[in-house]
Amino acid sequence: MFKSFNIPKAYFVAFVQPVCLISAVFLASCSKPDEEPEAPKVEAKAPVEAETQVTPPITPKYEVVNVTLDPTTTLSIQGQTELQRSHYFSIDSSSATNIPAHLRAYLTNDLEIQVNQSRTQDQAIPALASYFQGDYRSLFRVLQEIAPTINTNDAYSVPIDLLTLDDQGATHTFETLLNLLQNAAIAQYSKEIQLNRIAPDSTEDDDIQRFNQKVSNAIQLMEYPHIFDNAIPPIKLQTKIPADGNVLENALFMVSSSGEWIPTPALWFYEFFKGVNGQRLNVESSDTRIQVRAFRDDSQVVVIAENQSAEPKTLIFNPDFGQSLTVRRLLLDDVEAASIDSQVANVQEGVTIEAGEAVVIFSEPLEALPAISGEQKALTHYGNSIGNQIVQKKGTTIEVPEQTGLIRAELHIGAFGSQSAINELKVALNGKVLERPSIQSKEAELAATIVIPVDPALVQSSNQIAFSLPQEEGFTFGAVTLQTVTGTHQGQIQSTVASELDDLDETEMEQNLLAESGLPAEGQLEKDRLEFLWETLTPKYDCVINVQVNDNIPRVYELSFPADESTGIIPLPPEIVRVWKLFGTLELHGDGINTSGSIAFVTPIGRAAFHPWSRNSGGETILSGHANRLKANDKSGYEGYAIDYRGPGEIKSMKLKSDGGISQHFDMSQWTLLGADKPIEPVSIQVDTTQYRGIDGEHNLLRDRFWRIAGSNGGGTGREKTISYPVKRGFYPGRGIRKLDGLEHWGFEGRKLVENKRKPGIPDYSIFKNIQENKSEIKRREELFGKDFVWADCFDNWPTFMRLENTKNTNERGTPRDFEAAAELASKYIQAEKDLLGKTATWWEVKNESTISSEWAFHGEPGYDGWEELAKFHIAMAERIGKDHPDVKVGGPTSAWMALDHANFNVGKQQMDFMDDTKGKMDFYSHHFYENTDLILNGGEKHSGGYLTGRLEGVIDLLWNHGYMTDNIKPWLITEYGTLGGGGSDRMQWIEIKNYNGYLIRFMNQQDKLHLTSAFLLTYIHWNKGTDQGLFIVNDNGEIVLNNKLGYYLDFWKDYQGKLLPIKRTSPEHTAVHTHAVTTGDTVYIAINNMNAHRIAVDLDLILGSNQAKRIQQHRMYLENASIVKETIPLEDLKEIPVAVEETTIVEITLDRPTNTSKMLNERTFYGNKILQPTGKSARFKVKIEPGNIVRAKLRVCASRQNGFDEPMTVMVNEKKLPAKIELTPERKDGRYWGWAEFDVPASIIKTDNTISVRINQDGGYITSVALIPEYAAFVN
Repeated sequence: MFKSFNIPKAYFVAFVQPVCLISAVFLASCSKPDEEPEAPKVEAKAPVEAETQVTPPITPKYEVVNVTLDPTTTLSIQGQTELQRSHYFSIDSSSATNIPAHLRAYLTNDLEIQVNQSRTQDQAIPALASYFQGDYRSLFRVLQEIAPTINTNDAYSVPIDLLTLDDQGATHTFETLLNLLQNAAIAQYSKEIQLNRIAPDSTEDDDIQRFNQKVSNAIQLMEYPHIFDNAIPPIKLQTKIPADGNVLENALFMVSSSGEWIPTPALWFYEFFKGVNGQRLNVESSDTRIQVRAFRDDSQVVVIAENQSAEPKTLIFNPDFGQSLTVRRLLLDDVEAASIDSQVANVQEGVTIEAGEAVVIFSEPLEALPAISGEQKALTHYGNSIGNQIVQKKGTTIEVPEQTGLIRAELHIGAFGSQSAINELKVALNGKVLERPSIQSKEAELAATIVIPVDPALVQSSNQIAFSLPQEEGFTFGAVTLQTVTGTHQGQIQSTVASELDDLDETEMEQNLLAESGLPAEGQLEKDRLEFLWETLTPKYDCVINVQVNDNIPRVYELSFPADESTGIIPLPPEIVRVWKLFGTLELHGDGINTSGSIAFVTPIGRAAFHPWSRNSGGETILSGHANRLKANDKSGYEGYAIDYRGPGEIKSMKLKSDGGISQHFDMSQWTLLGADKPIEPVSIQVDTTQYRGIDGEHNLLRDRFWRIAGSNGGGTGREKTISYPVKRGFYPGRGIRKLDGLEHWGFEGRKLVENKRKPGIPDYSIFKNIQENKSEIKRREELFGKDFVWADCFDNWPTFMRLENTKNTNERGTPRDFEAAAELASKYIQAEKDLLGKTATWWEVKNESTISSEWAFHGEPGYDGWEELAKFHIAMAERIGKDHPDVKVGGPTSAWMALDHANFNVGKQQMDFMDDTKGKMDFYSHHFYENTDLILNGGEKHSGGYLTGRLEGVIDLLWNHGYMTDNIKPWLITEYGTLGGGGSDRMQWIEIKNYNGYLIRFMNQQDKLHLTSAFLLTYIHWNKGTDQGLFIVNDNGEIVLNNKLGYYLDFWKDYQGKLLPIKRTSPEHTAVHTHAVTTGDTVYIAINNMNAHRIAVDLDLILGSNQAKRIQQHRMYLENASIVKETIPLEDLKEIPVAVEETTIVEITLDRPTNTSKMLNERTFYGNKILQPTGKSARFKVKIEPGNIVRAKLRVCASRQNGFDEPMTVMVNEKKLPAKIELTPERKDGRYWGWAEFDVPASIIKTDNTISVRINQDGGYITSVALIPEYAAFVN
């Protein structure tokens, strides 16, 4: 609200009199006249005559800002040269039917205000209000709301009050938002959006502040004549004075009950801009914080200047402006009075302008100004990307069609983030690094426009802008524009000199610039396709977009569009056809439709069969099938595609679906050789074939713990090949899931579970009576898996009548309310399975992924501790099942999210509390691990939130260390691991495969702790026949067929087996290379996993003893140019073996005879007496080990810190300093880091009781655990 004030005499004195251009006659004649008088004669103060005596130059009082203009050269903005006063200085007085004629004449003749100005048609768009208030994330909503009227509406109303500028004048929130909106509109609608100003009432209490707001707004909006046809401030002509005498300021006049028209300070705005008109001139300021506009008529030049800095300045004009100046400003006469006044200044002395002040400066009038002899044209050129698109590719491209006569250019970069992040941004234009101003602001988070003057010589027809991005989370771009001026020029040209910056690698930036153009045509096509989906179609169509909780990246899962026809030939929108291949499934929704008729795709080159399957949902019929049956030709365009439906009913709409979601992020590195931009690093590895490796006494690779994939011991009749295929390659089902609410829907052996009528909430267990053993099914499963096959299973989804009700979080996954009853049902189900199949799973998990609220409704439920209830439930299940089935092992919590370091290790503390609460009750603990779909996990700008970059060892060691400290050692089951996403493309299948490989090697090296690990590789997704995921899929003929290249993973590992061999990376000291080795018969297999973002060349030191190598070959699988390469190549020696980025390679060496030894190096893991010790000082641990003949040892130290460590890790063992200093994170990145370092420890310094001291001289982190791993000389039993 505006400040209100009392009217009568106090107002006349304090407010009316200072409006000096309103004469005393005006004040005396405020009462309604009997006769219409003449308009008042209001004269401005006459300028004081300039002295004829020439005075010597005076040293300016404040810092000088040079203002240079050429009165003979006009400047057009997007083609508009003339200042349209009606756009800025009009009054909408449609309700003013009784304005006195003399006041109307005063307004129109003296102040040049157009009264009864008709407004351009406009439309209020609700989303625009929040958008221009700073919510830039509502941009898509704005575009959606504009879409229906974009071709019929002249303009859209936009609320503008204060165009936000901070006290240093460097932050242009309005420009940032406006450019982003216009860039998005051009991309979507090929036109800029016209806007009308409908500002809210000012919230400023002070009249001078209100005046400054209006003036600042007008000056800024003069830069956008092509966008704002109506930039009139929110001032009414008149308003009535309420009975209490309090009025609002937003009117020129206040009308009393007796008809008096009383002027208000709102007239200051119009008096200030009186005489400002004519053609726009080119004008420049040496300080970008001094905003200047210039206009001319036939006899006079006028300059408007606003000081957006925090300090007063002195404006010095070039001689072309004349010798004498008249300066108009708002003057403070005293504490309570102010007025618009004019003063005379000398060009040589300059014009003082206070911080935050605006002035209007008139040249001395001449009979005629020099004729206009030149024209300059200012144009704004928009980039081809906005927002996160620029972040993803670290740059954008701006086309400038015309460079002839280019005399000035500026790069305007819109950004959202903190001041430090925005100032960290570095910029290059066409390969040249630009010097840029810093942003100064008091605000923590900014919407800023960085304005960088550019040497015109740098501007090309296609301009590549590249960025070195800040490391801070939350930073993003708005729009990037290149503003150019062409034509003749008399003034100075400000340019930016390309420079070398100490902390910026210009070569790297040039590579960024070339990244887009370096894409092959196919890659650029896919990039454009993805951008088109996100930028154009998601705002236009009904889409399901979700953010994956594990990687926080938005994905499109569904895109729905209407059917133009209900039957017959139904055209497909060309824009939908363009993105068709990104989706896996097409659904046809309608009434009464079915598959009895013919359904086919129509394409420009013929027809393609479409064989959907039918289901009913929500009262409508849905026909679903493979979308990829329609093959769109990108080269010939997307017209002429349709669906031909000849069947009953009507098709209402269609929906494209993607199971894994279509990520907003385009990773162009897949179209190259990964890591080709980095040098190949050497790595040395030693393998000893003269002795075996023991892990806690076991020297055999326990394949049955690791060669597991998703599934139980079933597989379903008729689908044997989906199970036999992996089984023939040594991969068996690892873990299935039993959703108990399925007993209500599908039943058990033909009988459905119902609630006991006498005992509400309790099942009627008659379903499980008289179960007959199924001998044929037992035989089938034994033939597939063998008689001694063991597996894991998991309970989930208790029946609806047993569920906890009225929960805060939707209880979709059947959290039971009665734990004892739930445990009884689980136990009886196990018995029924034994009765039917003769056996049940060896390991039973209590509930799937019960660590998250969507699975366990007690999490977040008021009045409950979700983890405490979870422990109680696990105990209830373990006690009941253990009592009824002593042969069955029970455990959990089947964790969904193992980012234990989240929230300062609060997630880890919850896990450890669960272990404490269930101590002595669980037979095992189980967890899940998943990576996101990053192509290179260690290659991002932030530390990965996944596990294969180091967090995996951190998690395992922290919880096992806690178990050691609390005497709670239980085996682990990893019942799911893999990738959060999938699909049929080579890229997605490669990501799945390389993540499976990475986990498998890491798990094999900890086989003493892990008793079962099951890759989440589904052999056949029978409940979704349209999916392109899974080892087997259904083709359009209904046949179950092998899916593309996912089977490579099984083939790759099928022969890897045998006895463990000692393997050690000898150099470098710290690198993301993981190894494993086995031998069987006369063959040695060495597995090498490169988790670096660069390629490596491996030198293998193979200790053979008396054996000799007969043949060497390398089995490779890697991604190159977006295709999976699987090959076996012969090697001449063991030097410089190539390993690609995130490749797992197996070197196979055939010896002249089998390895035969009884010696073993047996490694044992012993943990420290503490966990989670803070960094910044020495952390001391005690580690007690078992005595023995120690040959060598290693120490694994895990550490965590937000944004990583700048300082190295140093270690002392028993007061002996180890020589290695390991930099955990040599590359500075943001995000949560959790990794580890491994140190060689001389056997000579190891004792039974050891003291370990670890130091990182940087606060804010943790040494999360230490593990001493001695290797004892032993013999194989």
